[in-house]
Parts: sequence; structure tokens; C-alpha cells
Amino acid sequence: MLELNEGIAEYTGLIISDRNKNQTIEHFNNYLNSFFKNPTFVRSFAYHTIPVYGYLLRQTKPSWNQDIKYSTNLVDYFIKSFQISLPQEIKSYIEIKKDFYNGKQISTEENLREENTLKLIAEYKNKFTIQPHVDIFFEQMNVSFDPGNIMPVENLGTYYPDLRITDNWGILSVKNGALIGPNWEKVSVTTPLKIEKNNIEGEGWKLELKEGYHLRKDEISGHFKVVKV
Repeated sequence: MLELNEGIAEYTGLIISDRNKNQTIEHFNNYLNSFFKNPTFVRSFAYHTIPVYGYLLRQTKPSWNQDIKYSTNLVDYFIKSFQISLPQEIKSYIEIKKDFYNGKQISTEENLREENTLKLIAEYKNKFTIQPHVDIFFEQMNVSFDPGNIMPVENLGTYYPDLRITDNWGILSVKNGALIGPNWEKVSVTTPLKIEKNNIEGEGWKLELKEGYHLRKDEISGHFKVVKV
């Protein structure tokens, strides 16, 4: 779904940009080198993979994108279009080919990335689920965020370093991390540091509540929740 929604749109933007071949190659080199430095690829990969594959296919099939439907699996589509046959023994094939593709450096970088990721997951899990925090449940939510830096936190949801949410209860602006639940039912932020009527602030976040909503604290757990009066 991400490839269909975002990948095709990104490919379209690339084509109508009217770059020549050299400019396109330079764009892809810069684009992909920057992409590989992302902390995660969770919500951002399609912005990069589909434009590259689409541009390559365009050289022999300029109107390939007109074949695409809501039900199309783009991975399968490109495999068929490029006449790729995948080896049956993927792991053994990778062992043979990995040095050709700088495999040792990739393994070193990915192992280090995994170590750092596990540390961050433990930190976010503690901050947004174990320690006292604020839960704000969605009613009619609209959200904007950077898709290049989000991170899954086990089965507890997804960490967003920065986002802006509007809902019936008001506006939440986050610049230092929040956790959105696994079913997109709520967002969690750290405990408030400043409460002035309906304007509430915490470490790197600000909540502007509308009339009819307020912040309630559970004295036993120490957690907060936005509730409707």
C-alpha cells in the first residue's frame, strides 16, 4: 500500500521534473546515499525504491505506470517486468555474492544499527509505557509527520520524533518524540511540566486543548489522560 500510495506519486514527481539523464542519475545518487543514513526504513522505503525501479523500467516501457491498479503488487510487477528469477537457496546465494556488494561493511553497519535501535526501543518503551506519561485517544484525528525517521517499538506502537496532530480535543505539537499506538488509537507523550488552563507543555511537546476537554491524572499510576468533560 505504501508503494502504491507514495512510491507511484514520487515516481510521477520524478518524471514531470523534466531532469535529463545525467541530472536524474545525480539525483538518485544523492537521494539514495541520504536514504541509507536514515535511522529506519519503516515508512520511507517506497519513496526511494519505486522511483528507481520505475525509471529503469521506463527505458524500455515508458507507460508502465498505466498498468498499475489498486490491487497491483509492485514487487511482483517489477520482478516480472525485469524478468528476474530469484534463486531457490537465497541464503547460500547471498553468501556467494555478498562480497561483490560490499557485504562486510553492510553487516558491520547493520549490526551497529541494530544495537542502537534496541537501546532506543528500550528507552522509548520505558518513557511512553512504563514511566508516568500522557495518553491522548483519537476521535477524528489528522496527523502530519516526517516519514523518514519513525521506529516500531515492539508491539506497543510506533515512535515519531516529530509530528503535529489535530483532533476534536485540540492540537498536539511534538518535537521530541511521541508514541502512536499499534492500532492508531492513541498518542502518548511524556508527563507535563507546565499546565496553564488548556495550554499544557512537556519536554518537547505542547498541547492546546479545546473547551470541554481537560487533563486528568490517575493518582495511583501517575499516568495522565485527556478526557471529555
